[in-house]
Amino acid sequence: MKLLIIIISLHLILYILRFIMAKNYYYSQQMTGTVIENGDKFSVIQPIVSGDCNLEHCLKSNVKNGGKANFIWIINETDHEACRIVNKVKEETGKDIKIITAAVIPKEKNEKVYKQKLALPYAREFFIAADDDVILSFDQLYVLKHKLNRQDCVITGLPYYRMGSDFLTNLVVGFVNGNTLLTYLVIARLGTVGSLNGMCYMAKKDTFTRLNIFEKTEEKLSDEYEIAKILQNENIEIIQSTCPCSVGTTINNFSHYTNLMRRWMVFANVYMADKLQLSTLLTIVVPVALPFLIFINVLIINNIKILPIILLIQTAIAFMNYNQRRQYFKIKEPLIILLFEVISAYLQPIHYIRSLINPGLVIWRNNKVIINKDGTVRYEKVGGTPS
Repeated sequence: MKLLIIIISLHLILYILRFIMAKNYYYSQQMTGTVIENGDKFSVIQPIVSGDCNLEHCLKSNVKNGGKANFIWIINETDHEACRIVNKVKEETGKDIKIITAAVIPKEKNEKVYKQKLALPYAREFFIAADDDVILSFDQLYVLKHKLNRQDCVITGLPYYRMGSDFLTNLVVGFVNGNTLLTYLVIARLGTVGSLNGMCYMAKKDTFTRLNIFEKTEEKLSDEYEIAKILQNENIEIIQSTCPCSVGTTINNFSHYTNLMRRWMVFANVYMADKLQLSTLLTIVVPVALPFLIFINVLIINNIKILPIILLIQTAIAFMNYNQRRQYFKIKEPLIILLFEVISAYLQPIHYIRSLINPGLVIWRNNKVIINKDGTVRYEKVGGTPS
């Protein structure tokens, strides 16, 4: 019982510490005054793969809200559904959209980076790299142009997921939204930003062209981390912004869910293998394990009567996260998100353990990705449902 009390106390102390750190960093990044930008110097680069029902909605939303930015979309030659959607959006909106069709992509190339490399020559002075399931906050992104003008840097966004209509999709939402502020902002507050948020980042075109960044990372699995390493070696700052990017992914089945969670954990392992410090151990790694350890300890001492109290504590933590997101992101989430956030908190260690089994293999969309010891990859098409 004493051990359980110690673990619970540690869990609460670390949570409060992280909560305060995230809040402190968020407010340190807020701008005062009004800056008007129309996006005329920006390009939005998006590698596109069909398979998610939200694709057309996300693309249309960005084109509608992107001001005078142009869009560069890269699709696979054999992806006929993606071809239909991007051409439909281009025709209906009449906006400045360039569609690049990629022929056969070499198996040893990271498909996403390979497509970004094809798009970069067509970009304007600044570019925003975004996934195809992201809806961007252009008004907040554009006002950060002054930082790109002032220094050679890359600015990365802050993701949150939109609620879905099914249980597995919302488990992913609970996982991401329960961790985004307490991970990205805490790492930034510690001054240990060592990777990009690949869902959304922005930079000068010249920076990536001059350093041949996409060429140097297109054979690696964890491209955001590999890009960050190049930037840091060149003393180029990675700035964690508080600019939100809204992500909507539909989970099709249990296999899709487990493949996605496993892939994210493998990425995290690659990062932590190089970047683990005492500060990140205490604020990122240990807090992830504690809810599961508390649950196991309750089972060991065979005192199920304590379980409602434990769940109440975790729900209170989820509610504080919920309020923080509502304030920072200006979003309205249904309270049912608390349930999914609590469940995901207990499942995270299980996903992590699973990622340690055969860590040289992940499933991404329609690809089986073989990870070599040097971090390079080989893609093999497996068909089936994108994951």
